[in-house]
Amino acid sequence: MEHVLISFLTIMLCGLGAQWISWRFNIPGIALFLIIGFVAGPLMGWVEPGFLRNDLLYATVSTFVAVILFEGSLQLKWRELWDSGSAIWHLVFMGGLITMVLGALGAGLILGLEPRLAVLLGAILIVTGPTVVLPLLKQIRPAGKLTAILKWEGIAIDPLGALVAVLIYEIILSEGPRQIFGIFTIGILKTLLLGSFIGLAAAGIILLAFRKYLVPENLRHPFVLTVVVAAFIVSALLENEPTGFLSVTVMGIALANQRLIPIRGVLVFKEMLKSLILPALFIILAARLPLSDLPLINGRVFIFLLFLILIVRPLAVFLSSRSSGLHWKEKLFLSFIAPRGIVAAAVASLFSDRLVQAGMKGAGELVILVFFVVSSTVIFYAIVSPLLAHFLKLSRPRSSGILVFGANKFSIALSLALKEQGSDVLIVDRNEEQIAAAESAGLEVIKEDIFSEEVFEVVEERGLGRFLALTQNPEANSLAISHFRHLTEPGELYQLTPPRKSKLRAGHHLVGRLLFDEEMDFYVLQDLTEKGAIAKLIGADQGHKPEACPILFSSDGKGKVAFFTTEHHEGSFSGRDVFGFRDAREVKQEIS
Repeated sequence: MEHVLISFLTIMLCGLGAQWISWRFNIPGIALFLIIGFVAGPLMGWVEPGFLRNDLLYATVSTFVAVILFEGSLQLKWRELWDSGSAIWHLVFMGGLITMVLGALGAGLILGLEPRLAVLLGAILIVTGPTVVLPLLKQIRPAGKLTAILKWEGIAIDPLGALVAVLIYEIILSEGPRQIFGIFTIGILKTLLLGSFIGLAAAGIILLAFRKYLVPENLRHPFVLTVVVAAFIVSALLENEPTGFLSVTVMGIALANQRLIPIRGVLVFKEMLKSLILPALFIILAARLPLSDLPLINGRVFIFLLFLILIVRPLAVFLSSRSSGLHWKEKLFLSFIAPRGIVAAAVASLFSDRLVQAGMKGAGELVILVFFVVSSTVIFYAIVSPLLAHFLKLSRPRSSGILVFGANKFSIALSLALKEQGSDVLIVDRNEEQIAAAESAGLEVIKEDIFSEEVFEVVEERGLGRFLALTQNPEANSLAISHFRHLTEPGELYQLTPPRKSKLRAGHHLVGRLLFDEEMDFYVLQDLTEKGAIAKLIGADQGHKPEACPILFSSDGKGKVAFFTTEHHEGSFSGRDVFGFRDAREVKQEIS
């Protein structure tokens, strides 16, 4: 019992540590999970492999993968499919078939695997996966249709690749070739119909429960998670694991594209859950790799990896996208972003032991080969894809866009100054009079509730990476910032200092960085604006003090700004153009 508890604790600590290292040094997280899992398991023995070799492993891995697929499918929008549908489906189906066939040929000719095992390996390597593709897309920010194509491919191809792998596995264990046609046709048909039906039914259950207020707020997240797991398990028991994967994928897509209930909170919860599940999965699977398998990574394996990267993927992309209307630069970029993820590793682990028990020669090599391909492709594409996108001029520059909550006089004045410096500024407010004032000043405004799905979609589409909460209500400012925390870095969330009499003045419940200095609350800033102070250039900073001239932000003149906050010290913006309340000293004296 003790070694089981120690193994669980080690997995959690290793997963958290790997994610911190990944964030701190900008290293691909999945590669770290694999390395740390291998060190913690086979090398150091902190995670006991024997504890993982049982049926509980298969159930745990499959269920975790289902939750991850559901989280990824919540980000798929139908409008993306209408715009890029032909390219997506050709890449998924035709590209997947080409990848499997060429991968199987390479596995047989280069690695020397027997034909049945080579075909199975080719099928497993079809999948890419949202857990590795989506973080890369967030980093690269590809232009045009590329983001939608890669996002849909990564999520849609996971259940498809897993299904093909399962069907090939069943064929391998079947008694004769006559069963091949029946296994494929009946298996695919049953999976599509059953998986889609259960997925839609599960989504309907959630919609009904939420619309009828049958589930209290504090139980909504556990309820959704339970329905996801139930949909997967029911589908898997009635058919197989890929049917369950399809069910949760259909369920996620259905919820993402309805307008009856908001699903943003569900998405945030699933992202937090994924941050726990994903490292645990990779660490558990990597910990099961025996040291005796390391000699299998030889020169032929490296040649096979290059074959997959340099020949298989480019051929699959160019052949499947001939009539897609994509530019050759876009096809070239798609050819060099196909990292394998958790589904490939999980499926290989699930099948390997069963094939070894069935007496298949070389089946024990399957796991180490797949893990090598997963870790190598993640590292390769994480390095090459951003460089290629930049070289082909297909990556959008990281947005300096700013979302401003509140259209009062001060926020309008600040937004105008930011806009003059090249920043993409969008104001959100519900007040008709304030909206009219902002629009007449030449600012872009949307009349929506700050918590609405429309605002989130605009922020994601335009890549607005900074948020200023500038309303007179400090509680609303803090709540709005909490709602946007998952869309940007914590250091890019700003709010006004609460008034002196506010209960939030002591810092309780404040989640954003406090703008300007401690004296500059909403009412002081509003008074300064009404008295004639204007936000303009006050010169290159040589140690300006807020008491002499309130500093707002600095700028490089190209849209890159840095806001002055309460933690800044004198000289923080040294050598940069500083903007503040010009002529405000006299105004402050009048107010005092």
